[in-house]
Amino acid sequence: MVKKGVQTFSASLFGFGSARPTFVGGSSPKFHTEVFLVKSKVLVICALFVSTGALAGELSIKPEVIYSTSQLRLGNEKFTTVSGATLSSDVSNSRFVKGLGGALNLEYELNDRIRAGAGVGHVSYNEQHGSNQPNFSDLFGKAQLSYDFLKVGDLSAYAAGGASYHMVSLNTERGEGFKIDPSDVQLWNWDAGLGARLKASDNVSLGLEYRVTNTFNHDRMKVKYAAGDQALKTDVNRVNLSTNEVLTSLSYNF
Repeated sequence: MVKKGVQTFSASLFGFGSARPTFVGGSSPKFHTEVFLVKSKVLVICALFVSTGALAGELSIKPEVIYSTSQLRLGNEKFTTVSGATLSSDVSNSRFVKGLGGALNLEYELNDRIRAGAGVGHVSYNEQHGSNQPNFSDLFGKAQLSYDFLKVGDLSAYAAGGASYHMVSLNTERGEGFKIDPSDVQLWNWDAGLGARLKASDNVSLGLEYRVTNTFNHDRMKVKYAAGDQALKTDVNRVNLSTNEVLTSLSYNF
């Protein structure tokens, strides 16, 4: 049974085809959450430190609604057999899955064209599940700079770039007589985007942005398979996350 579980994971990345297993939310180790909070604070502090160097500008609070498609990319899975032999097999990348979430940001206007910002957000990719379509959530912190390359009246077009820290939590799953329990992964991503901002009033702006993110470092993921009183632990390397996102925002300038 355990061997079958490994083969199922390697072939479909937590996908069970047309069968829908019962999902049990995976628990996040306390230290992983603490690491996420520390690294998110570093991003926020760096962005705000840059912001305080400006002599004049506006501080804005910017909530976002995020529609995302995401893909988990994986390397190979290694495990040790009962006889002590170490085996490995390639793991297929997941298909792109759809997610919905939001973020809350602070932005500071350094001058009439450049803005520095930072924020935290969460996207859930749990609407779809099937062959090669995993269920997971992404808790992230980000910092970025944007440059308005075009201004026409109250409308501005901008390019943005920055970095983000992601804590990806895959759901524990049960199905076909065995359980798959993957660990969380922590990833640093680069971010790039293009957007437009419309100044609706002196204090309110509406925004629309397209953003892509991709991992520039990899993490390892440990997976535990269980079937009855048997258990097998494996190690998946080169885990990374890529996303394509459409964001809508409403900014309020103080």
